[in-house]
Order: sequence, then structure tokens, then C-alpha cells
Amino acid sequence: MIEKLCSGVVKDISILIKEINWSLNKCYMILERVPKSWLDKDQKGIIFQKFNYDFLFSTFEKGRIFDYDRELRWEITESGEFWVVYAGKDIILPELNSIPTEYLETSTSTYLLWGKKVTSEILKQLERNEKNLFIELQIPRILQYPVESETNKKTRVELKAFEYIDKETGQVIFSRFYDLEEV
Repeated sequence: MIEKLCSGVVKDISILIKEINWSLNKCYMILERVPKSWLDKDQKGIIFQKFNYDFLFSTFEKGRIFDYDRELRWEITESGEFWVVYAGKDIILPELNSIPTEYLETSTSTYLLWGKKVTSEILKQLERNEKNLFIELQIPRILQYPVESETNKKTRVELKAFEYIDKETGQVIFSRFYDLEEV
């Protein structure tokens, strides 16, 4: 499964995001904002949640949106424009330049995310009502992943990715996320 791979610079990331037909069923976004101070108390520097078209994407320095069929990632440049990479189903994005894919093959990979799910007892101690909170002692904040488990038996979250591998060297050239799953 070799897909479209393209990149380029755009002035408004929100316009490009709205051009793409995202699957709203299982579509996620990871957004990063540079904190105003070390360890901001509100922890709004990184957002990992289900995708929402109405979000103010241009207020984040980095981001990625992904569903099973595609991923769009971006990073703001010094000029205030956004460097963008799209990987996934073939669509027409005239503002981006195609990257050749004939020398690539695709495989799947999974990554275990940081943190173990917070139990209901600990949630009461923390006086928090949110669901799907995860704690990792090496990270000085509570993590929240957009998964919806009905049971506390699953305590970790796995991120699934497609890897684009150079057929000749076996080196991973690029990867794109496509799903989350509690394990």
C-alpha cells in the first residue's frame, strides 16, 4: 500500500485542513504550543484529542491530524507560514508538491504511549472528573488520551503507524499515525 506523499508551505493551515475529508469517526489531533513559562499550570501546551474542524489550528506551532486513511502534520516557520507534510489517500492538494513513492514499501508498527491509566480511586484523590487520564512518574503532568474504554482492565494506550521504508536500504523514511487502541 503506497500512498500519496507530498509537502510544501502554506499560509493558513486551517484552510488546508478543511480541504481534506477527514473521517470523523476515529480521527485524532495532536497540537503543540510553546509554553509561556516552564511547566504551565494549565497544561494546554499539548492537546491530544478527537479531531474537531472548528479548532483554531493556526494558534499552535506544531500539529498533526490523522485517521486511518491519512495524516497531515505541520510546523510553523520563522516567516509565520506552515511547513506541511501530507501522507495518505491520493487527493488533490495543489499547494503541495508530490514526493516520489515508487522506491518505498509500507509496513505497520505500534508504539506504547507514556502513562498508565488512572484508577477511579486515584481520580477521587486527585479530585478530577475527567476520564482517560494517564500518569507517568517521569513526566510532571497528567496525560490524557482520546480513548474510550468501558473497563479498567486496559491500562495502556498504543499508537499505530504505517512506516514508509526504502526498499533498497530497509531504512524508515517516514511514518504516519493511523489509530489509537487501549491495551
